[in-house]
Amino acid sequence: MIHENSIAAYQQQRDSGRLSRRQRAIVEVLERDTMQHLGRTDRMLMNALGFTDPNAVRPRVTELVNMGFLEECGEIKDSATGMTVRRVRIKKTPQPQENMELF
Repeated sequence: MIHENSIAAYQQQRDSGRLSRRQRAIVEVLERDTMQHLGRTDRMLMNALGFTDPNAVRPRVTELVNMGFLEECGEIKDSATGMTVRRVRIKKTPQPQENMELF
């Protein structure tokens, strides 16, 4: 589940015009993802958006990670290249820990 503050921050950025059309499309694919906790690779995002070149999404994904919208959440072997690649997902906001000791 995505935290309300994350959704509000994304909507504010989206509405301010600070996200490019392709960045918005990538975030929207990840928001609709039913397996969000697993994340998606650049190739998965490329396929979901109908592109044939990973460079159509890879730079935008890196920008979204650097902007704090997405986070890397693991690695997987890419079936097309055999290379180990990143998985990304919507960045989760930290949840307060219960019963946290102060001292």
